[in-house]
Amino acid sequence: VDNLRAERLKSMIKQEGKTQREFGKFPDGTQLSQQAISGILNGHNALTEATAKLIIRYYPEYRFEWLMGYDDYMTHADLEAHKQAQRDAYWRNVDDYTATIEQLIDLTVERINNHSKRNGKQIDNIDELGKAFLACQISDSVQMLIRNYNACKDNLDDLLTYNNALKFFRWGVHSMDKTTEKT
Repeated sequence: VDNLRAERLKSMIKQEGKTQREFGKFPDGTQLSQQAISGILNGHNALTEATAKLIIRYYPEYRFEWLMGYDDYMTHADLEAHKQAQRDAYWRNVDDYTATIEQLIDLTVERINNHSKRNGKQIDNIDELGKAFLACQISDSVQMLIRNYNACKDNLDDLLTYNNALKFFRWGVHSMDKTTEKT
C-alpha cells in the first residue's frame, strides 16, 4: 500500500508540474518539507492519513481515497464518470430485460391462443387470458417474472434474481409447448 501511495503522490507532483519543494509549499504558508515528500516517495516514510488530508486540502481536485489507495478514481470527475457508466449499464440491462419480457409475453400469448384454438376456445378478454395462463400451467412463472422485474428496477443486484425468473419463465413456456404438443 505504501508503494501505491508513493506512486500516486509522485503522479500528483508530476501532473501539477512542480518540484517536490514547490509541491509542498501551500498558499497559506503551511509547508510539507521536501525531505518529508522525498521520504514518502523513496519508501522511507509512510504517507499517513493526516499528511494525505493536508495535501488534498490544497489540491482538492484529487481524491483522498485515491491518494490513500482505497480506490482507483483520481479525481471527482473520474469517480462521477464511473458512477454514470454503472447507471448507464444498469439501464441498458433493464431495457434489454424489458424487451425480453415483451418478447416472452408475446410468444406466450401466441402459444396460448394456439392452444385455445386447438381446444375450440376464443380468448376475448384479460380474464380469459388469465384462465388460459392457468390452464397452461405457467401462471406462477409469469407472476414470478413480473414480481422480480419490478424488484430489479430498483436495484442492480436484483438483476440476477430477475435473470433466474426469466429462466423459470422460459421453462414454463417450454413445459407448455410439451403439454400442447400432446393435445
